[in-house]
Amino acid sequence: FSSVDCSQFMQWFRFYSLLRRLTTMASEHKPNNLQQVTNRVMMIRPRSFGFNEQTAGDNAFQIDPTKSNGSYLTDPEQVRKLAIVEFERLLSLLKSCGIQVHEELDRDDLKLPDSVFPNNWISFHSPLAQDTPSKIALYPMMANTRRNERQDTLIRKWTESLQAEVLDLTYFENNKLFLEGTGSMVIDRVNRIVYSCLSARTHEDPLKTFCHELNYTPVIFNATQKSSLGNYVPIYHTNVMLCLGEEFAMICLDSIRNESERIMVKNSIEKSGKEVIPITELQLNNFVCNSLQLCNKNGKRYVVMSTKSYEALKDWQKEKILESSEIAHCPVDVIEALGGGGVRCMIAEIFPPL
Repeated sequence: FSSVDCSQFMQWFRFYSLLRRLTTMASEHKPNNLQQVTNRVMMIRPRSFGFNEQTAGDNAFQIDPTKSNGSYLTDPEQVRKLAIVEFERLLSLLKSCGIQVHEELDRDDLKLPDSVFPNNWISFHSPLAQDTPSKIALYPMMANTRRNERQDTLIRKWTESLQAEVLDLTYFENNKLFLEGTGSMVIDRVNRIVYSCLSARTHEDPLKTFCHELNYTPVIFNATQKSSLGNYVPIYHTNVMLCLGEEFAMICLDSIRNESERIMVKNSIEKSGKEVIPITELQLNNFVCNSLQLCNKNGKRYVVMSTKSYEALKDWQKEKILESSEIAHCPVDVIEALGGGGVRCMIAEIFPPL
């Protein structure tokens, strides 16, 4: 073998070993009481939504209203009111589907332009075994404004309500290491796998700590998208290029430029029993993967997304989703454009389900 052949062999061997480990974890260590979808969620009503300069540097989805040639609103008060309208649309949509929504209020002592995206600072997790507590995870955030979104009163409320233990990862902020919740991670809760693409907001140390504490196997890779300048930049959050349902995975495989990593991720998803629904880079830019599968108390499944995402789907992709779920959508154009996040980011799932 040449040195190149040996290097390629070792790379493939490492990926094969990881897939073997994932298969073993899924078959031997999967608790039988876990569910991928829930029927209750938490949402934060925003008081001061707006464009956040602190997060725009690495979020290629955000549009600076001052540089958009008048195509987006520049009046902060009008933006704030429109964001509340969009929030209420999604709130009403979820309730009409029979999903229980716990609506919480934003802090009133600070201006928090991104508080409508609670899934980045908190997540909820079912007990791993009988007689063990639920977990609430708190995450290290890159932007100072976003760190202020964490609310002690809410944390206490849910800790008591769920009789949960807190996994506090915020100390990683001291070393400038970040993991922004279920933005940075797309979680296969049943097969105990976490998919995560590295970025300025997603680092390996807190990711591996989370996985160790909650018995997940990490699948780590790199994904990029084209910026407004034409160059390729890291995708800031995994949940804009991957959506996991119980039976399917919508994923922009083309955003994973490294062939070995692309094959590794695809094989892992398929080995877990999910059908891959490929998403194009254009669809990625329309927040198609920033969707979330939920259910109501009767077990009916819904995939919730923005209207822009729905309209970007091909008919055959809609048909694949409809095999297991209904599709529910509403417009959140202002939040997507100025906040750089979509419907999935606005929802924090509460586990265990009722």
